Amino acid sequence: MHASDMLVHVHTRKLSCVLDPALILATPGGIKLALRLTHVVEPWLTRTFWQLIDSSDWLRAVLPNEDADASVAPRSDVLGAWIEMREQTDAASWPFRWIGDRLAESQLLDHADACLIEHYEALADSLAARAERGRGRRAMDWHMDWPAHWDPGTASIDTLPLSAALDAAMILTARGALNGDECEPTLVSRLRELDILVEEADSASPDSLFAAERALLREALAQAGLTGLCQRLPRLAVVHVTAERWNASSADENRSDDARSSDAWSEARAWWYPV
Repeated sequence: MHASDMLVHVHTRKLSCVLDPALILATPGGIKLALRLTHVVEPWLTRTFWQLIDSSDWLRAVLPNEDADASVAPRSDVLGAWIEMREQTDAASWPFRWIGDRLAESQLLDHADACLIEHYEALADSLAARAERGRGRRAMDWHMDWPAHWDPGTASIDTLPLSAALDAAMILTARGALNGDECEPTLVSRLRELDILVEEADSASPDSLFAAERALLREALAQAGLTGLCQRLPRLAVVHVTAERWNASSADENRSDDARSSDAWSEARAWWYPV
């Protein structure tokens, strides 16, 4: 066998990245950002994203025009571009991943494991129950005028159980704006409303893994040719959330197993940093 007859392929696992629907539907370059990201990360779409796409015919009738504030609602032109791509793309050819209602309706590829779906479902149900008990009701009120009553935080909530199910995968979102100044992402505010501990990570310290990840993501965005586009988008941010129980507190030890297991988010933690 000659050296020229050999073909060596090295497969490198890409970082999992959950895409915030408010970022890829409510910003002018949302679909281009998502597509370019497929070259450098493993992007995941949420169920809420597909709910909005499926409701697009009715939803677009109540949307503001393309010149309106991008933070108000999904853009009609961006929704149209996503719908056109769905109609022209075979399901098996989509470069995105997602969890459907069952395995056959999911796009998992390397994650093709029914256990992932079960884990996600348990986390999503527990998060909804947590809100119904009175914590973060505004963040989780999926039924009130949804999806016509667009709220970026409501649209983004589904990213949390997906990130946690994917071992605290990064959520790519955007920072908000207050009186013209940048503020924390809307998703961070929703985490606080859900009584989930969230803090801004130290992404500047050379000893921080968040700093290493931030540098890796910034390089990936540049490699994907997104430098110019990102200048026109709201400042990007990353959120990580984990719902795993690492250590039981002394107070928690006195609770029954049923009480502890009823809320998968009782010891959840989240971190965020600006990209």
